[in-house]
Amino acid sequence: MFHYSLSKYNISRESLTSNFNSYLNLDKQYTFKQISERTDDIGFTHVNYQQLYQGIPISGCLVMLHFKDGKANSINGQIAQKQEIDIAQNIDEKQAYSIAKAYMNASELLNEYPIELVIAPIPTENGFDYKLVYKVRIDVANPLQMVNVMVDAASGEVLNKISLIAHADTPGTAQTLYSGTQNIICDSYNGYYRLRDNGRKIETYDATNATFTQGTGFSGYSNYVSSTTAWQKIPRLNSFTISNVASGWWYTAFADEQPDLYIKVKNGSNQTVYTSGYYNNTFPPVTFSNLNIYLTNPPYTVEVWDYDAIGSDDFGGSYTISNNIGISNWSGSGNNGYYSVSLQSNPALDVHWGMEKTFDFYLNVFGRNSYDGHGSVIKQYLNPPDMQGSDANNASALPFPYNFMVYGMGDGSFMNPVVGLDVEGHEFTHMVIADNGNGGLTYQGESGALNESFADIFGTCIEFYSGVNPDWLIGEDVMVNAPYLRSMSNPKLANQPNTYNSGLQNYWHNPNCGTPDPKTNDNCGVHTNSGVQNYWFYLLSQGGSGTNDLGNSYSVTGIGINQARQIAYRNLTTYLSSNSNYLAAYNGSLQAAEDLYGNPSTQYNAVRAAWYAVGIGDNPNTYCSGTTVLTANSGTVTDGSGSANYSNNSNCKWIIAPPGATQITLNFTSFNLENGYDTVFVYGGTDTTGTPLVYTGTSLPGQISTPAGMGGCLVKFKTDGSVTAGGWSFNYTSSGITPACSGITLLSTPSGSFSDGSGSSNYGNNLN
Repeated sequence: MFHYSLSKYNISRESLTSNFNSYLNLDKQYTFKQISERTDDIGFTHVNYQQLYQGIPISGCLVMLHFKDGKANSINGQIAQKQEIDIAQNIDEKQAYSIAKAYMNASELLNEYPIELVIAPIPTENGFDYKLVYKVRIDVANPLQMVNVMVDAASGEVLNKISLIAHADTPGTAQTLYSGTQNIICDSYNGYYRLRDNGRKIETYDATNATFTQGTGFSGYSNYVSSTTAWQKIPRLNSFTISNVASGWWYTAFADEQPDLYIKVKNGSNQTVYTSGYYNNTFPPVTFSNLNIYLTNPPYTVEVWDYDAIGSDDFGGSYTISNNIGISNWSGSGNNGYYSVSLQSNPALDVHWGMEKTFDFYLNVFGRNSYDGHGSVIKQYLNPPDMQGSDANNASALPFPYNFMVYGMGDGSFMNPVVGLDVEGHEFTHMVIADNGNGGLTYQGESGALNESFADIFGTCIEFYSGVNPDWLIGEDVMVNAPYLRSMSNPKLANQPNTYNSGLQNYWHNPNCGTPDPKTNDNCGVHTNSGVQNYWFYLLSQGGSGTNDLGNSYSVTGIGINQARQIAYRNLTTYLSSNSNYLAAYNGSLQAAEDLYGNPSTQYNAVRAAWYAVGIGDNPNTYCSGTTVLTANSGTVTDGSGSANYSNNSNCKWIIAPPGATQITLNFTSFNLENGYDTVFVYGGTDTTGTPLVYTGTSLPGQISTPAGMGGCLVKFKTDGSVTAGGWSFNYTSSGITPACSGITLLSTPSGSFSDGSGSSNYGNNLN
């Protein structure tokens, strides 16, 4: 390699290129051929030349010239030094092709490429030698490899193989723990395969012996590896028991008369893959349970240690463990015990495959690339140290700046490894929620319950998307004795409410419980009250009828999970903010349904009926009820009946209050009411304390403008118990100052100033 500055020599392009060999001290056997030229945006011209020996290209030998205003500025590159190169050819291209295919054991190629005759540098112990070779590209599928095979043109010997793929994504199969044998993508790296999917940017790691650093994340984690792309069941060290220990190696009179035993597990590379906690002042027998150490790099050894608070720990011996399935004994130096090994699918395969399905679901269904929509790397860690004890029955999504997921291996009595497909979808969705563009959903009270519910909803949607044993249960794969963790089709079976604000007797948890705490009150019921929206989504998808815990009869015609998930996703990413409650979810989902499918529509009506079923909103069998708040600067309002007559006993209100508006103007476009009995009331202001304008009959009201400065108006529609008519509609517009503030403004500088934004004017009405 070389690089020289030539700017001070005033050498022209013609002079330099006509005297290459003289400048580079090469004889006439070497020549140079221009292969490219370009001029950049600041006026430099860059010209590349391929070096040849007796007319044959020398692989990797390139000279790069750089010119400015016709003069040489610099030269760099790599050349073959002056030497004799044997260019004898005893085989032809066809023979070289056959040799390369046989070398790669390739019966069928993915593609065929022209064969090149080149002089190539061949690695040796002392550097490399230049040899005349045929460069034959071989692409094969199983396992996926794309390589250049260098076949000696004289002898036919394969001299080198160069991979064309860095960390190649490779199709593989995985014997998962819960979902059978599935297709996955792994990558080829240094002669083995890792759980990496570079296309989707999914990385799956073993964190058994990792260290967590605040603000940084994990270090000391390792890859899951396989010698083949067929990831099979492997032996797993489940437990290790110390039955007896000799006293000579740890006992010290007065200072240390009771052992503090712990173990270290090392793999065949003598790397420590696990270090246990110690049993304080405890004589054997002691058992280290739920180890979940997969024996992929044998032989494994277990070291027995005694912890000393002062001075070095005492070493009791190292004992080799076998991969034999079942209970085996170990002993030596007066110490003995036994250990348990089982053959099990690696839960990491479930996590890796599950995340591929989760990624595909969000990309193909919603067009969302990764959790943030921007293609960020998806990292997941199994069995980190903080999940090897009491927190083994858990999985979590860690927020910014970490943005990764962790999975416990279960304690074997309450849960098995916490790696079900709906678990992966659930945890990934927590990261989607955090990046929903509106500040996420605060993890406490009703907003926290919505957070948990959306995670359950899309975790279930991913199960149905995968087509692998989908159902309406959460955590059914991971539970040991219970059939599931939660049920979306019947939340009460898992002690969750199916009706909003239905009381403690119906499992509703007070969302305003005081100081949220994850242990004492579940952050004010986030895992409990999530059952309400879960059941709403189930009814919206599947339909159902009954009487809820408020005594209201309901009947919902399901629209199917595909349309239901579109409504839920649009609500999450468009209409909900960090502190949204169930009423906000109700209003947002109706707006999402209207955006997607219109109003009136079957989907809109189903959303409303499903919310009524879980105790939110009014009876969907009436066209209007309750209060609707409109904040757009203009819009259209109707009695809701469409082409049908309005309903008897209607009593509903519309509050029109655009932020910053000082006056509202109404123009009726239709008006047909039972005269004297069914009535529209228009109030200046956003409540009913003033004197309204009253309209009934069939005469179209004239233009109505509220008094200036009132900031909004309220329209009430009330009907009696008999006789209906076609109803009414009006358009409204607002006038006044432009809102001085709206939405959320992020201040990211260390210091600054801000105001309400109104300047010398008064601030507007209805700001938030």
